[in-house]
Amino acid sequence: MLSEGLTNAVKNLMIQDVYFGSIDARVVNRQFFNEEAESFDELKPMLQQKFGVKKLTRETVSGKKYVYFTFEAGLRWTIDGKSSDTDKLSENEVLAYIESNIVACYQLKDDVPEEFLKEYAFKNSGIHVWPYWREFLSTTSERLKLPRVMLPTVQFQTEPLSEST
Repeated sequence: MLSEGLTNAVKNLMIQDVYFGSIDARVVNRQFFNEEAESFDELKPMLQQKFGVKKLTRETVSGKKYVYFTFEAGLRWTIDGKSSDTDKLSENEVLAYIESNIVACYQLKDDVPEEFLKEYAFKNSGIHVWPYWREFLSTTSERLKLPRVMLPTVQFQTEPLSEST
């Protein structure tokens, strides 16, 4: 059952757009992703991921009220430092990463208290953002010639809303 605040937010928010606010992707150490590299299987890179609401912003444009939830999403390929080849890698070295900020824009029908907006962002807004992140990560890792990454179809929030402006 939804809380009263979440019900209020659901009734008063209408999705308008989802877009990427920023994108950063880089292969830091290409040699470990080459097909011929024997070290790749030995090193067994670890994946570190993040996905969560970072920021809430309100705006009024031409008399219409909007709220923007900015999600921070990222994935890193790292080495845990337990390799026998310590001359080449330092502990927890990042081999590659794909990171982005994804913005979900909603029009407000009526004012909604900030605490209800935060609850909506944490519990509901990720449903709109997750498919964009999932597709972007899959295609970008493929284009960077990184191991294929396929996230589950359901998102799991890993970070609470940390700031608002």
